[in-house]
Amino acid sequence: MSLFRDDRRGQPEPARPDDHRWDVVAWRESAGSESGGAEPAAAVSEASDDAVAAALSEVDAVSPAAAAATADALATAGRAVAIAKSNAGENTAIKIVNHLQESLERFDADEGYLAAVLELFAPPAGFGNRVAEWLDSPLLVVALDQDRGRFITAHALLATIHKERGVKVGALSFGGGSTFPVRQLPPHRDRAYVVEVPAEEAEFKLHSTFGSSLRALQERLRSQSCWMVMVMSVEQWNRAQAQVPGLVTIRDGRVDPQEIARRALRVRDSQIPVEQWLADGQVARLITGQVPAEVQEIVELIVAAQQMPESAFEDDGAPKANRGVEGGLVRSADWLFSKRVEVVVEARLNWHKRLLEWHRAQGRTGMERNFLISAAVQKGAPVAYVYTGATDLGQTLGERHGRKTSTGQDVPGVIDLVDAVQADLAHDGTVVFDRVGWDDAALQYFWVDRPLSRKLFLDWLAERAVQSHKHEALESLTEVQRRALAARISQLAVDWAVRQGRAQPLTRIAEEWYDQGVVWSEFIDVLDHAAVQPSTARSIHPMLLTWANALPGSKQPCKLAVAEICSRQFGRKYTGKALIRLKHAANSDDVRVVGAVREAVQTLWDDESVRHALFAAVIGWCGDNKTAAAGRQSFRTLALMSPPADSRQPSLLIEPVEREEQAPTVEDLARGWRSLLAPGNSDDHLEEVLPFWLEAAVAFPEHRGRIADILCRAVRGPEIAGEESPRNRLTGLVRQWSKRPSVEAEQREQLYTLITGKVDDDFMASHGAASGSWA
Repeated sequence: MSLFRDDRRGQPEPARPDDHRWDVVAWRESAGSESGGAEPAAAVSEASDDAVAAALSEVDAVSPAAAAATADALATAGRAVAIAKSNAGENTAIKIVNHLQESLERFDADEGYLAAVLELFAPPAGFGNRVAEWLDSPLLVVALDQDRGRFITAHALLATIHKERGVKVGALSFGGGSTFPVRQLPPHRDRAYVVEVPAEEAEFKLHSTFGSSLRALQERLRSQSCWMVMVMSVEQWNRAQAQVPGLVTIRDGRVDPQEIARRALRVRDSQIPVEQWLADGQVARLITGQVPAEVQEIVELIVAAQQMPESAFEDDGAPKANRGVEGGLVRSADWLFSKRVEVVVEARLNWHKRLLEWHRAQGRTGMERNFLISAAVQKGAPVAYVYTGATDLGQTLGERHGRKTSTGQDVPGVIDLVDAVQADLAHDGTVVFDRVGWDDAALQYFWVDRPLSRKLFLDWLAERAVQSHKHEALESLTEVQRRALAARISQLAVDWAVRQGRAQPLTRIAEEWYDQGVVWSEFIDVLDHAAVQPSTARSIHPMLLTWANALPGSKQPCKLAVAEICSRQFGRKYTGKALIRLKHAANSDDVRVVGAVREAVQTLWDDESVRHALFAAVIGWCGDNKTAAAGRQSFRTLALMSPPADSRQPSLLIEPVEREEQAPTVEDLARGWRSLLAPGNSDDHLEEVLPFWLEAAVAFPEHRGRIADILCRAVRGPEIAGEESPRNRLTGLVRQWSKRPSVEAEQREQLYTLITGKVDDDFMASHGAASGSWA
């Protein structure tokens, strides 16, 4: 069996006659290889599983199947980045769905994208016959599993409702609880929303009454002339449906992959001969049986091949033209189309055959192989940086070249190496590969071909975006180039983690980039994006939880990454899961982690729909020794917040506008204050927040009694011998505040008297309960 058979991609490489040339897409003249001083050509051989497993024991052993999946991930990651860059301004299927989801979350969905979704969506049989049923049903459930097109189905439903009823459309977060509470629905009329029910995990489960809670939600939607499309897994709906019979459900996501491709190609480019492509046997075999995401990848390859100029095929060596009636040469359209098909097939199979031939070429050197990998990883970097990266990779892998150095002329130079790896040198001094997906296929080939080099390769990879100025080359990366390189490396690592189920590359990058400024920011951006994308979220979420659960330490880059993305898209979209991860990440001695947790809490508070769950989580942290420090900091953050309308009033004391939302109870607020007033905590934690609340008690008489009650309850309870009395600490700090010069000196004195009286009454009550009456 061929080493490069790729079952996930569907079909093996098609059989070819022995005399068929595989270099059908030689876009440029290939220069002859040097013969002198060359290293032996490397052949790809199939080692036994036992031998490979033994060899990998020291370098993070990976099974052959896992290795293939990882190699696939590298190619897929690079291809996704390439597609995103090359299709700027074009309506790719992935771009349409992602852009629409993001715009829905901002409630500014573009009419063009809504229309494009309807053109792109390939509906299951009978789908269009149910429009009237949907319009009469305020709550619709899309019960489909991952990779079954559930989001484009939900978007198509939303776009249909928008088209038929003219309502404004948007996306809502599920929130931080185990149900979607009715109070979370905005009060507006004539709206249509999409809501994703998060996947469950050990600490996040839907409530047993989730299904029955949908009844009240449906009635509220009906009363406001609104619709909601709720997306969930089949298993979640199977548990919930008995509690809410009669809901309109879409459970059939089976669609012919050919139809998905047909619609996607038509949206991408109206000039593409769609039916000719889909009728081709090789293309049909690639598409058959593929899930929607894989079909979209094939579509992008077809578009790229279709856009290649005829000149790209001029060096193929096969007959390209026929003699016309006037004796001139006429290009054969069938021939040209067959070459485009071969580009798609070979690119889909990651150019394995061509890469094998390239590596086996007589005279192929290690420097050339390293230059290929360096250029593939560092797309858009100056060629001098790519060159030094190649020499660094050789050193990292332990290669020895006698007395040769990269500065001497006894080694190949940049122009020679660019030609050797079958690339071009662009006018801006960057290396450009002409073949579709050639660079990412080269990374895949390396990963499969060099199992003993993987760990060393990851070390080299993590260092590339943070390498210092290369004085020998008199060049360094610009900030834009460094950011782009960091984003590409991060994406490669994310996709490795997703396909392989192992976080080592991401962990290595986090450790290396912890204090690297803009490079760290790019890493967090990519990780946050992966945490909210359906195709990657289910793998990234458990990894984030594992990182958050690590034992406390003084420098914890992985916990810092978790805390930071909880204040971004991940925290807004998956609030319940973010709160769980923040709770664990907070157990850290790293001041950056504690600060990031505090900032995440402040950011999440801005979303009114999650405030109740957020406050409950913070109070829970205050009562847990493992998370008390972060709980104390987070409660202080919330206690200092005030509404824009009146900066003197603590937000925690304001009654919610929606009467269904509960205000923080006196007891819960007292628990938060107890963490601030606890013995051993510095007065720095109280320096701003206690005066803020005391002055609010003076400014707002309606809050005075409640604030006094909260503070007194916070210091209620037995004292510990040898430690400062919380009661004495509170009354002493209030006394200091009351004696400060102020036009409200009398009101301050009255508040001090009120608080000390309550504290004394509580003490006497507890003392009497314990020792009996003095009477």
